[in-house]
Parts: sequence; C-alpha cells; structure tokens
Amino acid sequence: MNIFKKIFVISCLSIRIPKPLSLEILEVSMFDSYKVTKQLPGKLYAVQQSKVAFQIGGKIQTISVDIGDKVEKGSVLAELDNREILANLNQADAKYKLAEQLLERFKDLKAQGHISIQELDKAESDFAVAKSQQDFYQVKLEQTKILAPFNGLIQSRYLDEGTVINPGLPILEILDSEKVEAHIAMPLNLVNKVSLKQTYAF
Repeated sequence: MNIFKKIFVISCLSIRIPKPLSLEILEVSMFDSYKVTKQLPGKLYAVQQSKVAFQIGGKIQTISVDIGDKVEKGSVLAELDNREILANLNQADAKYKLAEQLLERFKDLKAQGHISIQELDKAESDFAVAKSQQDFYQVKLEQTKILAPFNGLIQSRYLDEGTVINPGLPILEILDSEKVEAHIAMPLNLVNKVSLKQTYAF
C-alpha cells in the first residue's frame, strides 16, 4: 500500500499545468493604394556646366575664386592686366570729346554760311570714327574680366595669377548649383510605371 502512495505522489508532481495563451487582435483596414519605397543607384549632374575663358589674350592680374567657392551670376571671377587697354580708352575718350566739340562748332559755322558742306561732312566723319574707337576700347576693357554666367560652384581652376594666356584658354570651370539632372539606373519592370511630367522624390 505504501508503494502505491509513493507512485501516486510522484505522478502528481510530474504533471505540468499549461499557462494561458495571450492573443493579440489586429484590425485589418482596406486602402485604395499604397506606397512602395525602392532604392536605386544613380548620379546627379549639373544642368549647366561651363569652362570660362577670356575673349582676349593678356596677363592674368587676379583670380578672385577657388575650387568649391559659390558664385553669383554677374560676379567677377578673374581679371587681366588692363593698363594698356585703359590707356587706349582714355586716349579714345579725349579724341571723341574733341571731335564732338568740333562737330558742334562746324554746325554753327555752316548755319552762318562760313564753311562748306564738305567741311561739315568731314567733321561728322571724324566724329563717327572717334565714337567707334571709343566703343571699341570700351568693349576691350569689358573683355578683361570674366563674369559668372550663372549661379554656381567653382569645379576646377586651371591657371594662376601672372600667367600670360591666349584668347579662349579655359581659366575656371563652373557648375550650376540650382538645377541638376538625376540619372537613375532603373530596372525594366519599373520603367513602364514612370510617367512624364510626374514628380518623384529621390
């Protein structure tokens, strides 16, 4: 009888009562559409990229920017030594003022009948030549400067101050900092899902 009691006790001790299970109830909602995020390799390229140069030759006096600098449209990037052109412009200005004064004087003399029409024509011709010379050297003076063609960043600098250059030799490279193009490598199964004039975030 004692043996049976021991067996019964041992059997009772080996029984494990299972713990109650916890359940999580989720609510299922229906949507008309959903958003899928995908990562695709690609690069951004500047819409405008320009290698800027002087239109005339000469000695580089100053370069005001360096690689990585931000520039605004119309700002001066570099300048040539302009002393010779400035001297020629001053001389042309003096000739223009003299020709203008002589022309006004000849007009008065012609109105009074003291000179011939040929003499007035000569004064008008001299005035026109003086004006064209003034305009010519004014343009040359403006060409001693490189201006930023658009807002951007300096990508490259090819030369330094003191270098004597020929016309058209690149001095700086500037990239548009406001507008870029995204070149994305896209699988064929996604190409057909992309529409023109639609906005996509990258």
